[in-house]
Amino acid sequence: LALPERQTAWTLLERCHRSLGQWEEAAVAAEEIVRLDPDETGPRIIASYDWLAAGDAARAARHLTGAAEIQESVDTRLLLAQAQLERQRALPVGEQKWEDFLDNLSKLKDQHAERPLANAWRLVLLQAAYDLAAAGPDQTGKRDQAREALRQAERDDPESAALMKQL
Repeated sequence: LALPERQTAWTLLERCHRSLGQWEEAAVAAEEIVRLDPDETGPRIIASYDWLAAGDAARAARHLTGAAEIQESVDTRLLLAQAQLERQRALPVGEQKWEDFLDNLSKLKDQHAERPLANAWRLVLLQAAYDLAAAGPDQTGKRDQAREALRQAERDDPESAALMKQL
């Protein structure tokens, strides 16, 4: 098969597995699409969604890092931050390394300062999720701060259906 036909075949297979909730199989198919066209961001983002759904945030983050290197995008960076957050939350507290997540979050905040992001509440949710995940058992103040940030996001954007779904 020629390259376009192979890409189409893998894309159809990925969609079939995704529609059946077979996330790991969908991700493996998406990886083949990435292998066939490594310079495109779309297949990398699809693979990352599939890996996140399969519970493998590390692989998702790898694909999103590659996508961000190819073409910088706020949405890709937001998804990367989510994958990095999930990856660290899955680790025992003593093994968590938050540097990549915090670096990415800082870049997102810088982008927001330069040009306000649509649905900026997503930054608040990421920060609050980090605050909750990184807070030790004796850091109730940090947990309270995260809860207040979520309440503030709700007050700032009460009409956002997406925000309400996340909360």
